[in-house]
Amino acid sequence: MHMLISHWQVDVQIDQLIFERLGSCSAVQAAGSEEQPEIKPMPGSGFTVVFDPLDGSSIMGANFAVGTIFGIWPGGSPVGLAGRQQAAAAYAVYGPQTILVWAKPKAAVDAPGEAFSEANGSADAEQQPGAKEAGGAPDGPSSACCSVGNIRDSHEVQEFLLLPDGTWRLQRSGVAILPVSSTYAAANLRAAAANAEYMALIQRWIQAAYTLRYTGGMVPDVHHILAKGSGVFCNPCSEAAPAKLRLLFECAPLAFVVEVSPTSPLQKPAQRAGITCA
Repeated sequence: MHMLISHWQVDVQIDQLIFERLGSCSAVQAAGSEEQPEIKPMPGSGFTVVFDPLDGSSIMGANFAVGTIFGIWPGGSPVGLAGRQQAAAAYAVYGPQTILVWAKPKAAVDAPGEAFSEANGSADAEQQPGAKEAGGAPDGPSSACCSVGNIRDSHEVQEFLLLPDGTWRLQRSGVAILPVSSTYAAANLRAAAANAEYMALIQRWIQAAYTLRYTGGMVPDVHHILAKGSGVFCNPCSEAAPAKLRLLFECAPLAFVVEVSPTSPLQKPAQRAGITCA
């Protein structure tokens, strides 16, 4: 008998599976998810992984592409850290193909199946004083975390394709986003009714003959930008239509991937340095 599974059940199953896999990784010191936001201690040491197990669950019933988002933070907690202080970030897209995109330290291994402990040795708490301290970011010089300077110099974006035999094939390295675009993904469009600036922006794109590319899932919409090499994603809000995105589980990891991409339009990281996880 064929049984329909709700998107909530799939969300919970993916959440449990990822926690199980993270528990077997020696580089994972703690983990939390959108389903279980309290940071849980894990057997390993070095990094905290926070994730959104199923981004786009509301569009899954239409058989649209959905995804998973990962933020990898140094130490035992992301609390008090800014998005640019992530050690790495990644997302997976589940559609006609399963694709993994990550922003990683350039010195790290080039295979998503390898543990981050091989990246500059930075997952070893003994090599990084402070990595085990409550919520503290590693303070050693070999830390994969990039709290200052240009993360595009220290990190790169790679794209992998999942093959039928369960292995990953590197498809692209040095994934870039051009600063000029002709497509846009306008989320939370109902906010434009009361947000005059958002309405003006939409009208400007329409008048400029931009092409709308929007699915309702943040992962596939952001991935479309990286796949095509250009595009705009936005999610403004209004009092009547507040944004539903979460900094820790969605915005910080995806913004990290976008910012690492060469020629990314995000040119002023200092303006975002004050946004920290609480």
